[in-house]
Amino acid sequence: MPLFAAAYLIVEVIAFILLGMWIGFGWALLAIIGLFVAGLAIASWQFRALTQRATQQAEHPEGGHPGRLTGDLALTFVGSLLVAVPGVVSSLAGIFFLLPPTRALIRKGIGAGARAALARFADSTFTSVYGVARPGSKADRREQRSSQPQGWGEVIDHREGESHRPESPEDPHNNGGTHQ
Repeated sequence: MPLFAAAYLIVEVIAFILLGMWIGFGWALLAIIGLFVAGLAIASWQFRALTQRATQQAEHPEGGHPGRLTGDLALTFVGSLLVAVPGVVSSLAGIFFLLPPTRALIRKGIGAGARAALARFADSTFTSVYGVARPGSKADRREQRSSQPQGWGEVIDHREGESHRPESPEDPHNNGGTHQ
């Protein structure tokens, strides 16, 4: 965590110095205050809109998307926290999380990343548990390229070498026989 805090501090200081050199340090300070106030106003507007969406979905659940609403609420919360943290970069990132069009892009990107991570996890788990790659996975393509045969490997059949004996009453292995 200290490394993250140090990186945040370095990025924000560099951004403030560059902005101050570009427009002046007084204007840069006003820009930070303006971004904070604008971010709070956008966050308030978005939380009201999300509350209305949640109320509508509670009244009419057949037309709603609860996963989308939950994702939007989480991203709006993160955006609000980023706006509250002082700095130009964090405030701009927070506003990016708060605006509905960019929030939808972030939500779709996170969803695609989560699906890809879940597929990688499933492929590795399936391969390690069952010993065979799931058809269509990277491990399956790797197995198809290799010269080793696919599958479980050597199979030991416990019945190998056994002969089938007809059941007779005198057979000591026959439990249903009359032999005692």
